[in-house]
Amino acid sequence: MADRNIDYDFLTPPLYNAMSSWVEHVPFAMWLIRRARPRVFVELGSHYGMSYFAFCQTVAARDLGTRCYAVDTWAGDEHAGFYSDEVYQQVKAHNEAHYSEFSSLMRMRFDEALDHVPDRSVDLLHIDGRHYYEDVKEDFETWERKLSDRAIVLFHDTTVRERGFGVWKLWEELAGRYPSFNFLHGHGLGVIAHGKTIPAEMAPFFDMARDPEAVRDLRWIFRQTGKLLGDRNTAQDSVKDTKVLVADLRQHVANIEGGIGAIHNLFTGDETTDVGERLQAILQGAQELTGLNGGNRIEPGQLRARIAAHSEEVARLEAQIAEQKQALAGAEARAVAAEANARASVETERQIAVLAAELAHARRKAFKTLGDYLKFKMLRKLAKFSPPIPSRTAARFARSASKRNPMRSVTEYARADAPALAHAGSAVEGPAIRPTVTGDPARETVVVVSHDATRTGAPVLAFNLARELEKDFNVVCLLMGPGELHDEFEAHSIATYEIDRRFMTDAQIGEAVNRICDFHKPAFVIANSVESRRCLPPFKGRGVPTVSLLHEFAANIRPVTAFPEVFATADQVVFSTRITLENALEQHAMERTQSVHILPQGKCMIPGSMKNPGASETERDWLRGLLRPGGKDDDSFLVIGGGALEWRKGLDLFVETANQVINAPGGGKYRFVWIGNGYDPENDTQHSVHIADQIRRSGLGSQMKVIRATSEIELAYELADLFLLSSRLDPLPNVTIDALCVGTPVVCIDRTTGIADFLAGAGLGEACVADYMNPASMAARVRALAEDAELHAEVSARGKAAALERFDFPGYVRKLVAIARSSVDTEKQVAKDIDYLLASGAFRKDFNVPADRRVPSDRDAIADYVKSNRAGGYPRKPAPGFHPILYAAHETFADGPDPFVRYLEAGRPAGPWASQVIEGAPGAAPRPPAELKVGLHIHAFYPDLLAKMIDRLEGNASRPDLLLSAPASQLDAVRAASAAYSGKVVQVQSVPNRGRDLAPMLTLFGAQLVADYDVIGHLHTKKSPHVTERKFVDSWSNFLFENLLGGDKGGAMLDRILSRMAEDPGIGLVYPDDPHIISWNQNRPQAERIARMMDLPALPDQFNFPIGSMLWARSAVLKPFVDLNLDWSDYPSEPIPIDGTVLHAIERLFGVVPGMKGLSTAVTNVPGVTR
Repeated sequence: MADRNIDYDFLTPPLYNAMSSWVEHVPFAMWLIRRARPRVFVELGSHYGMSYFAFCQTVAARDLGTRCYAVDTWAGDEHAGFYSDEVYQQVKAHNEAHYSEFSSLMRMRFDEALDHVPDRSVDLLHIDGRHYYEDVKEDFETWERKLSDRAIVLFHDTTVRERGFGVWKLWEELAGRYPSFNFLHGHGLGVIAHGKTIPAEMAPFFDMARDPEAVRDLRWIFRQTGKLLGDRNTAQDSVKDTKVLVADLRQHVANIEGGIGAIHNLFTGDETTDVGERLQAILQGAQELTGLNGGNRIEPGQLRARIAAHSEEVARLEAQIAEQKQALAGAEARAVAAEANARASVETERQIAVLAAELAHARRKAFKTLGDYLKFKMLRKLAKFSPPIPSRTAARFARSASKRNPMRSVTEYARADAPALAHAGSAVEGPAIRPTVTGDPARETVVVVSHDATRTGAPVLAFNLARELEKDFNVVCLLMGPGELHDEFEAHSIATYEIDRRFMTDAQIGEAVNRICDFHKPAFVIANSVESRRCLPPFKGRGVPTVSLLHEFAANIRPVTAFPEVFATADQVVFSTRITLENALEQHAMERTQSVHILPQGKCMIPGSMKNPGASETERDWLRGLLRPGGKDDDSFLVIGGGALEWRKGLDLFVETANQVINAPGGGKYRFVWIGNGYDPENDTQHSVHIADQIRRSGLGSQMKVIRATSEIELAYELADLFLLSSRLDPLPNVTIDALCVGTPVVCIDRTTGIADFLAGAGLGEACVADYMNPASMAARVRALAEDAELHAEVSARGKAAALERFDFPGYVRKLVAIARSSVDTEKQVAKDIDYLLASGAFRKDFNVPADRRVPSDRDAIADYVKSNRAGGYPRKPAPGFHPILYAAHETFADGPDPFVRYLEAGRPAGPWASQVIEGAPGAAPRPPAELKVGLHIHAFYPDLLAKMIDRLEGNASRPDLLLSAPASQLDAVRAASAAYSGKVVQVQSVPNRGRDLAPMLTLFGAQLVADYDVIGHLHTKKSPHVTERKFVDSWSNFLFENLLGGDKGGAMLDRILSRMAEDPGIGLVYPDDPHIISWNQNRPQAERIARMMDLPALPDQFNFPIGSMLWARSAVLKPFVDLNLDWSDYPSEPIPIDGTVLHAIERLFGVVPGMKGLSTAVTNVPGVTR
């Protein structure tokens, strides 16, 4: 945003101006639509058109090709006011004059417009209709299905709380669920990234939204440019009004002057004219000219006096006009100057803002500022003592001094974060790579990457990595953002380089990486956090092995491509917890491969505690006074929690748990204290005011406090009786590890953190892991530990012992080094695997390689398979009947050869990873026995495909009974198509458009199918309208029908399938073996619920299933599903999402149930047919 890569569309004056509070957001609108490049933009509530035409202006100027729609009744409402048709006519005229080629005005209600916009097509939606909470929520929810995977949604008036406005309330709900940014000026404008894929040029914007300093800068930039535009419009409106007034006055003066002439003529007219008549005419003319009531009489002298007075008023107004013109000229000059300044010095303004913040901080903390000044003086002197001080150390002293220099200029400040790695052409000097920082030549060099150097969880872990690796390696630190830990990183490395990823392109980051590689020649790289991912491709390009450490929940990270990028570019991926790995796989439909590991980090040392081992007694006394106000005699049960104030951390759940504990009998002995920054009820209207109100309404009084963060957090652990982790999502927080290691029991929430898995594994699940999002369950565990001293002591001892063993940081680093070293030999192993598979002949190129790809040779295809299955998150099967991830899981994802290679070397051992294959071939097949009763259900939602399925059926000797379902409107077409079938059509039934193809099979025909037939088939006319690539869908349909019914390449596949099932009664299910590997994705919770209803044991992590839910099954396999007795209302209504429903769960359970019933699964394959 800020920096040399900024564009300045937002400084373009709008061509259309109207009275609107939206004017202050016009600069952002112009910037946003230029960056997001939406294919379809919809505005709900356009009123005067100020916002809408700002977007349209940029679409036209930049030729973006965006289709724009404005939806409004143009009648007004309670909040905008009611107005006449003139407003619409004005908007319509401007639209037709400038934007009619791509812009449409839809004069209707928002719900009426839904039918005019295709589902999943809207990339940018602006909601600015009626502002009651229920209305804006309904607008969002009803239009949500229209949003595309890359959609951005805007909400206006997010800061308005009077007159029943409720946008702020909905904003608070949505801001915690999506990447978001809220501008506070101009009545507030909220921006959320709703889609799974954030447009690439918008990713930095949402990344900056997580940085408080960047948030401040962004708000300042757009507030100032918006205010400038508002002031400019005000000045222009003033000039327009003044010009109208001047014209009126000049006309009035002309009338008066004309009247004076007429009066003069009357006085000097023909003497024969009756004097009385002339006088009456004079008075009448004067009355008309001066607007006097007709009944009043006026003397000529009075008239002359009034004319003179009018002349004076005209002169005064003309002077005001001159002043207005001068003011307008000044405003325009300031606008031009502001544009020039913005273009030249946006970054300088940011640095000025930083210095201003430091000045404000200095005013509040004078003694700390004095201390910084003394450090500056000392460091500057030390920097001059070289020799004897080594030059590298002296240079570090100089840089540290420059950052503390109270007299530094803005330019000096911008260059103080040394050594900087700048891109080519930058005004900043290049990377400070000098021969003095080569390190010990006898040691290997490793690079530790941190996404920034702030005193937060991930950078603290990266710092500890550098500190531990320093014992055996030359450590180089690459900081991809600034922060207060820069000096600490520098103290434990031979070189520390700082760049700012927020303001750099991938090419610029790549150049910085190249400079590091050229000079230091690292053996491997450990990149901490998904936010460091942009350094991975350039390191990979240089052949440097990379290990990426992932701690975040993928559901919280934007853009949604972040985790797949890491899987594709890192040589090894290490998750800190099982729960975060599962979340990543679920969110992105990825699979775990050999290169993915689970390794919890060790206990970290806080940099401040190592720098100042002698604790601050002042801080400790302050903390004791708050946590234990009764001193040594304080016997209250102290429960602490912690973290910055954000929705994810769950302070509201912490307060509600306190409420249920304190307000229960015996609650007087408890004290709850939350430790963390951000709580400010006086100024923070987003969260703090609501937490304060919750505490007050709960009547917790002095027993519940929220205090600032402390540098003596270890003392808090020692003073506390229990740490309550109330986070909604928190992978493996350092605070809980630290608490456990000093013996403080931890209570957490199930399925929200890796700590829950740790506690359960230590045998403390019952005592310490509360039910998901259940404050009552949390409160019960707090009370149990408080009221049972023996239980508390046991939990404390067992938790501490397990934590000290599990969270061993040196051991953690040793394992990381081993993982990194395994990557060094990967290329050799990959070459061996390719040679082995090529020689074995077991790899099936015609099956593995997608139908739309052309690979030159078998070696190339095998190489693609081995490399992508080792590193990527989207593996494919090497041959029909073998599931490499199932086999890898059986071997606990061991390093070494590819799973298929190990399977072949082991002699193809039997197991769930290997299924028997029914292979197709052109021509006839063995005829199944006549006594085998076979029924086939076809859901013919698209009757045009049914005739093709009948043709394939007729190519077999088998004639299963047909049971057909379709919407009522399609029944005639279905009957006509099925008339060509030479077998028996048992039923043709109409069904509602609910539950897709599975509801008709299970709910309508299920009982009849399992009662009347030995083998049951299930097919449907597949078109997948949500998939835009039609070739992909057609290929998939052909793949399924060729495998299950037969055709030119498969021959009589149905006969082959039924014959094999008749020969082998142990086969319970048959379906096409799909080369894609897919598992639960987002469907496991639904599947587990259904499994409990079916009395099934625990579900497997890895399995195979009929992708597309087309199959042939024995009635014993289908019966458990029919016995669920699902009603039509149990299925989701259309449109349904592409994942995460009961239908997707049942589809996967089809593949799991046979094994649990003691039956096997066979898969089909037609050579040369794949997808």
